[in-house]
Amino acid sequence: MGHRANLIIIENEKNKIYYSHWSGNSIPNIISQGLEYCEKYFKNFNEDGYIMDNAWAEGGILIDKDNKYILFFGGEFLETNALRKAFIKYLNQYIWIDWKIDWAYKGIVDLAEY
Repeated sequence: MGHRANLIIIENEKNKIYYSHWSGNSIPNIISQGLEYCEKYFKNFNEDGYIMDNAWAEGGILIDKDNKYILFFGGEFLETNALRKAFIKYLNQYIWIDWKIDWAYKGIVDLAEY
């Protein structure tokens, strides 16, 4: 089946939506590498402009460079609110300084609505 994910980057009010068949469970590892890594990583996949539905998406990252905002979900070790909050706090203190980071509680729906 895979561990499907949408990887989205918004810059200059334009979005690029990438599809990865195997990144859904690696979302925390990907996002913890910072912006430059994420941009390069996303480009490894097809830019198809399509957002999956909740039945298929195991993970996703939305990076809005215009507003310094990140919305994400997925990853096997972020199963509780306490772990998610600690991880987001770590990201804000050491990796994504001055960015707003949120967990997408509705999964891919939150990314699509954004």
